[in-house]
Amino acid sequence: MGLDYYVKNLRMSWNISLWGQQLTFGFWMNIVTDKVVNDHPRYQYRQLDNPNDIRVIELAPGAPNDPLRVRIIHNSHLRTISEHGHEILEWSVPYDALSYVWGSGWADMSYILVDDEYSLAILPNLDVALRRFRSPKEPRILWVDAICINQQSAVEKSTQVALMLDIYARAENVQIWLGPASMNSSIGMQALKYLAEKTLDEPAPWQQRQDVAFFPALNDILQRDWFHRIWVLQESCVSRKAIMTCGNDSFQWENDPSQVLKFIRRIKFAAISPQWEQAGLSQVNTDTVIQLLYLQIEHIERQRKEILRPSYDILDIAYASRHRKATDRRDKLFAIMGLVNQRDETFFRPDYTMNVEEVFKTLLDAIEI
Repeated sequence: MGLDYYVKNLRMSWNISLWGQQLTFGFWMNIVTDKVVNDHPRYQYRQLDNPNDIRVIELAPGAPNDPLRVRIIHNSHLRTISEHGHEILEWSVPYDALSYVWGSGWADMSYILVDDEYSLAILPNLDVALRRFRSPKEPRILWVDAICINQQSAVEKSTQVALMLDIYARAENVQIWLGPASMNSSIGMQALKYLAEKTLDEPAPWQQRQDVAFFPALNDILQRDWFHRIWVLQESCVSRKAIMTCGNDSFQWENDPSQVLKFIRRIKFAAISPQWEQAGLSQVNTDTVIQLLYLQIEHIERQRKEILRPSYDILDIAYASRHRKATDRRDKLFAIMGLVNQRDETFFRPDYTMNVEEVFKTLLDAIEI
């Protein structure tokens, strides 16, 4: 087996207290050993038997630094099934689908071993992702576009890309890979996990940990390339369960309209809350996440042929106008109450005897979230 040794991301950091302030200094490297060298015959794809067949990989177990070894399996099309009147394909072998950014680095390609005797080139970002999702003890079945589609065949690419909606819709899980951890990413993922999985009755992380800089942490996550690529719209929106991972941190949400809508509304309420502003998060752009979630709701609505989104209410108006100025923080809500139907359950009359926290708690009690 041809092996090489290379270095990619090792984190070293120091915390220093200076004049009462905690300062962090550090640098990053990643040590990855046992890189497969391209001294094996190049893997030659075998043509799929049926236009609706796909390939999946069986990713062999291993330690983080072991070479990447896979077996490529032809996954036969079983049948076309109907879900809510929408026909989708189904295949014989269950799998998870990987949603990630290919990235650059064509001059620094990695190689995986196929069937322990052939090599196949992959980009560095996929190398890191496969190491992250590889199990230490059990084989793992994945659909990964760069490996499962013969990228040298324009005809096959055209056929397989047409199947991608079904491929992601039938995956057991869609594994969203944002990339390796950074100095701030764990805090950013903690904030998003709270919004996706917790209830707003629990104190938010940015309330509990006021000594932590959440602005750079959330920006670290939300400005990653995955949120700005066009293919991820389809990949995440049709998923049965999406699991978003950055480094060793992850959170998830299911393709359930009530859960997706709660996720959206938790983000919106957080973004208009005084605590969000006090934590210095006013300029965090949460629209990229909300857009993805709304597209997921729209996809479910098309499948079920029904409207699942609630009527536009005070929370939606407050979120859309959150950057408008008001001398009195309470007026961020009081000034828009005239736009809400007085018979709406979310309607409440301006009351300046309440402080800011009481006003927003009254809103939280009034809205469905």
